[in-house]
Amino acid sequence: MELKEYKNINEKVYSHTFNNGLKLNFIKKEGFKSFYVGLLVKFGSIVTKFTDGSRVQTIPTGVAHFLEHKLFSSADGEDITFKFSELGLDVNAGTNFQTTVYYFSGINNFDKGVNLLLDFVQTPRYTEESVESEKDIIIQELLMYKDSPNERLYFGTLENLFESYPIRNDVCGKVEDIRSTTKDILDLCHKTFYHPSNMEIVISGDLDPDYVLNLIEQNQSSKSFFEYRPVKVLFDDDKAVIKKSSINMDITVPKISVGFKFPYSIEPNLDKNYIKEENLLWKMVFVFAFGNRTKFAINLIDEGLADDFLDLSLLIDKHTGFFSITADTKEPEKLIKRIKNRVRSIAKIKLNREIFELEKRTIYGSFVKSTASVYGVSSLILDNIEDNTEFFHGLEFINSITPEMIEKRCASLKDFASTIFTIYPNSKDQN
Repeated sequence: MELKEYKNINEKVYSHTFNNGLKLNFIKKEGFKSFYVGLLVKFGSIVTKFTDGSRVQTIPTGVAHFLEHKLFSSADGEDITFKFSELGLDVNAGTNFQTTVYYFSGINNFDKGVNLLLDFVQTPRYTEESVESEKDIIIQELLMYKDSPNERLYFGTLENLFESYPIRNDVCGKVEDIRSTTKDILDLCHKTFYHPSNMEIVISGDLDPDYVLNLIEQNQSSKSFFEYRPVKVLFDDDKAVIKKSSINMDITVPKISVGFKFPYSIEPNLDKNYIKEENLLWKMVFVFAFGNRTKFAINLIDEGLADDFLDLSLLIDKHTGFFSITADTKEPEKLIKRIKNRVRSIAKIKLNREIFELEKRTIYGSFVKSTASVYGVSSLILDNIEDNTEFFHGLEFINSITPEMIEKRCASLKDFASTIFTIYPNSKDQN
């Protein structure tokens, strides 16, 4: 196993790639009783069209999430969750735009948990009947999210900013696409994306590295997989932006989102660490331009234009990204105008260097604090894998950030394509 030490945060990461392509990342956490295991698959909701070099495949929205649901079905029809519970282990999974992660934690039965995790994720046991019966469950989950004003604000902004890029779609998919998903489609995607070469397993705890490696080696050596063919995910051009839209919901105070679309490219940005670095920089833009320590944000509350401090929604990937400022307000039009004026004025912002260094130390401290648990350090590694980032690169990069880097991005925000999405309360006549 390859060992890399990060002495500034006292972490050791062991890495190994097995013959079938599965990559192991093990973080030694001495003195911890608990352990955490996460199995990441590079298949998320953003995949709706792809090719393995032979032909183009188009799939419904929400397939990655649907497949996550169905892999929890055991051969006898029992939910795999119960098998983990019998071992005293907490198991769950989550699908986002880019990846699906299956994970569990506990203090006992590590070996049984690892084998169970690898087996149920790599060996589907769902049937056509179970796929059909799952559709109503997933649709109910989707409708539950659509009943959430904050979820509607988020995806309403994305739908306005992106004409075709799949992050505009809820991870669950569309109702009609959930209905049209079949076992054959799930089988195709499992065969294509659930190959060990497209997976990484992250483990943290006070365990022996060689024991961990041998345990996984034994599990994988007993299985056979199709030959791996690298897949290219395909996207359509995306230019149009809806400048303004709104909906009504059962809320008491209007919600607004002023969103900005980063430059879009069908071809991915493959620069190592790009996503992590840009995320940190744009979060600092928000802190200095709209954060709760700024006079701008404090004045909005004092004047009654915002019910609380402004919030940030930020997403950056290899193709594009978006930055949105959201708030609850009784004066939506006035607040939107103030935010737009602020965007224009920060083009010439000059940062106070003393405050700038204080904010950097705050971010650095939060970063280090997040490594203080088996879950926290594993989550960082999983995020780094998803973002194509060197492990703990953020810690090094924070120290290199300059005021000029933030000022440059503040100046560019006014030139991005933008949208306004508002949720108004239903009127009394509509109730």
